[in-house]
Amino acid sequence: MCYSETMNQKLTAPRALTALVARRAIRFATLIAMIFTVVGIVIAAVLVYFFTAWWWLLAILFIMLFGAFLLVRLICMGIVRIIHPNNLTLEQTQAMNKFVDKIQEIIEAKSTPFFFIALICIKDILFHRDIVTIKKLIANTISLKNEYTEIEKLF
Repeated sequence: MCYSETMNQKLTAPRALTALVARRAIRFATLIAMIFTVVGIVIAAVLVYFFTAWWWLLAILFIMLFGAFLLVRLICMGIVRIIHPNNLTLEQTQAMNKFVDKIQEIIEAKSTPFFFIALICIKDILFHRDIVTIKKLIANTISLKNEYTEIEKLF
């Protein structure tokens, strides 16, 4: 293996991870935008039903905002494709999804207030007789470096 292949290997894994996280974030934002638009149109329809047809202008506003969101989404997805095209093998995809899931769990746990962590531990002790969530979080944190090294080897 020459130096340039090693550099491509080191650059491809981070790019693929970045693209995967970005795709998940864009998918979540799209879901939120769709819900926001549907709720806005339903509210406008209810206002039209009870009051006047002028409330359809509110629905037009929601549709225009959703159109602007779709334009921004299209640009973002183009940038993500430039960062890393989605041509991964099944093994790479599974390893990347597993890795990103662990990162997401750690981020969620880190953002959780201490009071909720305590409640989760109490729930674990009551139902599982062990602090399953904390042990899983610790195992995920410890294994991330090794898994990232394995992901780099896949590229």
